[in-house]
Amino acid sequence: MTTSALNHIGSVAQVREASSGNTLDVTQRGGQNRIQRISQYTTGTDNQTNTLTVTMSGLLNGSAQPWSGGPAAQTGAEASALFQGQAGAQAQGSNATLVIGGEFNRFGTAQYGQGNTIAMLTMSGGMNEAGIYQVGTGNRVGSANVSGSDNRLGIRQNGTENRVEADVGGSFNGLLVDQIGTDNDADVTIDGERNGWDRSFGGDAAALGLQPGLIAQDGIGNVASLTVDGSWNVFAFDQDGDGNRIEGRQDGDSNQVAIAQSGNHNLVNFTQIGGFNTAAVRQ
Repeated sequence: MTTSALNHIGSVAQVREASSGNTLDVTQRGGQNRIQRISQYTTGTDNQTNTLTVTMSGLLNGSAQPWSGGPAAQTGAEASALFQGQAGAQAQGSNATLVIGGEFNRFGTAQYGQGNTIAMLTMSGGMNEAGIYQVGTGNRVGSANVSGSDNRLGIRQNGTENRVEADVGGSFNGLLVDQIGTDNDADVTIDGERNGWDRSFGGDAAALGLQPGLIAQDGIGNVASLTVDGSWNVFAFDQDGDGNRIEGRQDGDSNQVAIAQSGNHNLVNFTQIGGFNTAAVRQ
């Protein structure tokens, strides 16, 4: 662990009851970076390895300020805090890697349970927020790339073997993925400005009552894939059941799509090209 300038680490706690266990690697460079309350906790005889690697550069990353609101705050992860387990909610076999650049970014992760992984969280630019909360077994965030400025990303996984791949680029974009259940899969790519969260639905899309910028999966084996390339687009998916699938793309500006699936094995495939298109689907 190396630090320079006015960097700050609040507290680090590692608890181990096995022959192998916790690993911590933190590098801070620049000025006034902050990491608070890292905790790694393992117990028992199996799945004992926790690994946490954090690299920070720039100014005032991990600020002590609370979330500004929005997707990161909705996850339940605490701003400026990194957790891998605590008493009563042990973490076994977890892994997290964070690489943060730029300035005034806020982040928080919490991993409780067994075998939950955050393969990579990369933040660049300034004023971005990313919160990730995992509880259960074998949940995975493959990547969560937040770049540009003023992007808001939240990922919450509660269950078993859920997976998220997220790539948020541009500026002022917002996304929350909320997975409950088993073997749900969400893959979202956003590029442009002011897409998702903090936008508003109109017309038939508004009538579905979904939260803009939310991908919600509750059940078993649901799949959601979305690519957004443009600006001022609004989207929301709600999958409640098993084996539902949504695949779609917004390519342009000021498009709206809201999809609510209830039950099992529903399918939607859509493409919006140009501007001011609206789609509302209830299955």
